[in-house]
Formats: sequence, structure tokens, C-alpha cells
Amino acid sequence: MLMQEALLYRQEAPGNTCMDSLRELYRHKRRMPNDSKGNGTIMRCFPLVPFITADNLEQLVSDCVYSTHDHVFAFWATKIAVLIGKALSAGLRLQRLLDVYGKHLYMMGLKHPRDVAHASQYGGGWVAEEALGIALWALWNGKGDWLTTIELAVVHPGDSDSTGAVAGGFLGCIGVMPPLELQSRLEALGVIERLLAHYPQGDGKDSNILISAPARGDPATQQGIFRWSAQSSRGHQSACSIAAGTADDGRLRWSTSIWGPTVGR
Repeated sequence: MLMQEALLYRQEAPGNTCMDSLRELYRHKRRMPNDSKGNGTIMRCFPLVPFITADNLEQLVSDCVYSTHDHVFAFWATKIAVLIGKALSAGLRLQRLLDVYGKHLYMMGLKHPRDVAHASQYGGGWVAEEALGIALWALWNGKGDWLTTIELAVVHPGDSDSTGAVAGGFLGCIGVMPPLELQSRLEALGVIERLLAHYPQGDGKDSNILISAPARGDPATQQGIFRWSAQSSRGHQSACSIAAGTADDGRLRWSTSIWGPTVGR
């Protein structure tokens, strides 16, 4: 469907890594490895949110990231952004998600938003983890207001249009839309409307996700296990465990659930 949208073929200063990688894929059916963690991967990940399940999460994020970027932080930041976006769309609060993913964010050098005074403390947002940090910081301090959140995400001396786009992706996951007068000025509004018509939102059952922590007293609770399950309207259910440690069976969960980028792509 998107292949027929002429507007999307116009280049608007795309990232060099994205363009070089795609050019190589087109010409040679493969590309040269790189060590890039540019923010292009996290900017383009939000359309995955309605479609991810425990079964396809790894594959969809891997396809999104490794088509152009090879650095492991590009994968980690993008995967966490998709998981947070999915949880926000299911109604979980940002505070809860920052608690769940706090250690993973810290491992990428990202502080909790409450401990950061200005977006620039995360860096310029030129790379994936910095863009994620700035967007989450803006979302935390914007308190659900679209204009305030976007202002916080773009008023810094770095890659402000990219960090604003990532913050906007998170806002969309929680159903906070731009003011109508700004929506009407979107250049690709027609494309967006056609996509929404092609993928009707329905009652949300197909993308419904139930996220819950283990009950108190469960040994997994002491190990930071975070479980979620997704159930489609056809009754197919999948589940996943994500952890910052080991469960009572001694298995290291995050090696497959959080920190498991596809290798050799």
C-alpha cells in the first residue's frame, strides 16, 4: 500500500546510514556492516506497536533495526521503545514502565527522568538511546499535554526534530493527539487517513495486551520478573517473561526477552 504513495518517495534530509544501507541492499542484495546506532531505528519503530506479540517481537524489531543499523544499542533502544509503546497503549502508567525497564535504560546510560533537569543532559539525541531518553523525559514532564511534551522534546541544541518525532510516537500510543489546527497542516495527512482506513482500529481486541506483575510472595517478584500476555479476538494467546534477574528455576530471562538481538543479519 505505501509503495503507491508518491509523497513518500520525496527525500527530506534522511540519515546517511539509512540511505547508504538501503542503497547497498537495493544494488547488491546485501549491505556492508556498520557500527551505527543513529536514531533512525527508533524514529521508525512506532508503526510496529499495534502488531507486536510475544511471538513476533524479536523478528519485527530485528527487521526494523538491522535493515540499516548494526550497533546493539540501536536494537536495545528500539525494542524497549516498542515495548513501552505497547504497554502505554494498553493503559499502563509511565511510572510503572520506568520502574520495570529502569535497569535496562540505565545499562544504556539513561537516568530516570526525575533525575534529569534538561533534555540536553541525555546528549543531543543523535543516537538511538539518547533520542529514547529525551523522549521519555519529555513524556514524563509533559504530563499528558501534547504541546508541552513536544516543546520539551524539541527545545534543545541537538537533533530536535527526531526527538520530537519519538516523543510524538509515545503520545500517540497513549491516545494524545495534536491540536486539530496542527493536524490539518500535516503534509502527509492523506496518507495517514488512508492507512487508518486500511487498518481499522475496531474494538482493539486484536492488539489488546494485558500486562501484570507477579503476585506478592511469588519468587519471581523478588527477581524483577515482568510478565505480559497478548490475546487476539480469535482466542490465540501468547505470553512473555522479561526480567532483570533470574527466576526461581535459575534461568536468565532477559537474555532472550530483552537482550536478544538477532545476530548475523
